[in-house]
Amino acid sequence: MEATAENYRKGIISKIKELPTEKLPLVDTYLDSLTIKEKQKVSILSYAGIFKELDDETFNNLTVNLSKNRSAQTLDKRLAEDEKDYISAKESISKLKEKYGL
Repeated sequence: MEATAENYRKGIISKIKELPTEKLPLVDTYLDSLTIKEKQKVSILSYAGIFKELDDETFNNLTVNLSKNRSAQTLDKRLAEDEKDYISAKESISKLKEKYGL
């Protein structure tokens, strides 16, 4: 005999009624978590097809070339930091030369 949704509900409600009162918050939290998970799935699925309007170059930059692009950005950032350090050191040396008359 196949259980229907209504039979499942009745069985679950019957079990909940038999639970001690202190266990009810756990059941409530669990039921909330099921609802939240379903909402998250719907939310995630709402992004489906978001890339279909992108041109190939943009799509590739966001997917295929992502690692390469990030590496290049990191290298550019490091080079800029090194250049700032170099300029700062050069200025410090100039000040020391001026201070000691070199």
